[in-house]
Amino acid sequence: MYLAHSSNSSGKPQSQAEHLRNVAGLASEFAEAFNSGEEAALAGLLHDIGKYGDKFQRRLDGLEHGLDHWSPGASVALFERHMVAAALAIQGHHTGLGAADRESLNGMSLSKLTTDHPLGLTLSESDTALLMNRFQLDSLTVPSVTDPLITGYPEHASTMLDVRMLFSSLVDADFLDTER
Repeated sequence: MYLAHSSNSSGKPQSQAEHLRNVAGLASEFAEAFNSGEEAALAGLLHDIGKYGDKFQRRLDGLEHGLDHWSPGASVALFERHMVAAALAIQGHHTGLGAADRESLNGMSLSKLTTDHPLGLTLSESDTALLMNRFQLDSLTVPSVTDPLITGYPEHASTMLDVRMLFSSLVDADFLDTER
């Protein structure tokens, strides 16, 4: 079993699958107010897939430090699913929402982050196929999104407002589930 969080004050750890399902459900619920529930669910499911990496699991035992566990999910959202808004929300959920220009989006490439991480971190795992295999073994699937917030590079400021709302839904959902 892969863990998302080590034992809480009651001595109970949280499984990775439970955390991803909970965050996806809450984020989707929050984002329904602006018709983005599907994309929020996708972001919630992918936001921490790097926690399926062996380095992150060792981090829970205090054996690893300085890991980026969110960029693999942003990479899958952007480069495999073409969900720009979800990728931005995932990438920023620990570091703050970034820009949506071509250079910033290309900076989500795991090959770039492996060799030159802007925060000096190490990826918990750079093999997204391995992470997604473990994700699927936990009976999780990435949902389809019928109406993504962004279909190319954002051209209007109002689009970035929608991205901020999606980002907020993900951050709030992650915080609430982690706190619980």
